Parts: sequence; C-alpha cells; structure tokens
Amino acid sequence: MARYWTVLAAAAVGLITIIGAAFSGTNFTNNGGQDSASMTMAVLAGVAMLCYGTVLYLLSSPRQP
Repeated sequence: MARYWTVLAAAAVGLITIIGAAFSGTNFTNNGGQDSASMTMAVLAGVAMLCYGTVLYLLSSPRQP
C-alpha cells in the first residue's frame, strides 16, 4: 500500500482537513457561534469526505502491474 502515493496524499490531506475542522468546530463552540467558523468547519469536512471518497475510488479501481 505504501507505494500508492496518490492514495497516501489524498489520505493525508483528508486527515489534515479533519483536524482543521475539529479546531474550527472548537472555535465555533467557544466563541458564541461565529458564522465564519461554522462555514470553515463545513468546508473542511466536505473536503475530507471528497479526499476519502477519492481514496476509496483509487483503491477499488484495477491496478496495472
């Protein structure tokens, strides 16, 4: 699995965006519900879902030797 660099890159971006969404969610709850923090959390969560969907697609497609 480690030789699939595109899969690793997409998974790493997904992990980073999940962490960013968590920090943004913390900021949202601590500062009285700022709209910008909510939007940032939603966008980062969406990007993470796209990244992990890409990972699933890449791993399910047949590989050539």
